[in-house]
Amino acid sequence: MNIQEKFISMDRENIEAYTPKYAVDIIIPYISKDKIIWCPFSKNYHNFADYLRNLGYKVINTHYDPLTKEGKDFLTYEPDFEFDIILDNPPFKNKTKYVERAISFNKPFALFLPLACFSDNGIPNLFIKNNLEPQLLIPDKRTEFENQKQKGISFKTVYICSGLLPKQIIFTKIGK
Repeated sequence: MNIQEKFISMDRENIEAYTPKYAVDIIIPYISKDKIIWCPFSKNYHNFADYLRNLGYKVINTHYDPLTKEGKDFLTYEPDFEFDIILDNPPFKNKTKYVERAISFNKPFALFLPLACFSDNGIPNLFIKNNLEPQLLIPDKRTEFENQKQKGISFKTVYICSGLLPKQIIFTKIGK
């Protein structure tokens, strides 16, 4: 590994948080296996893509790496494939832009985001502006992201959804 690759790897560890399977498990009851899921922020080995595929779901993933410029940028990419649901854990920065872009496709979505971002005006205003009823799937525990455990990073993360859950707010238990 050359010095540039080493810095890219270190930066990636700081900007990416890998969602554990138990956090994916809580959304599965609300997704039919006959639906095509677009995971725009996942690589093949991430749990949203790999784990869901192993469970029999149809998944298309188009991860964009801002450090290498490889993949498809969710904010600008126009998919050349059919999909039914957007499901993933977006990057920590620009959360409002990612929710806005998900809304623009007029399809059901579930984005795994920190609960605190829903208390900011940006995301609630998007739902108001688009006359959508927000849906929240709220786990009973904080999420410990797979590559962040050594740093002791965990926080309250929820699925912010539209058109996916049977009611507006659902509390659920996670099995760690």
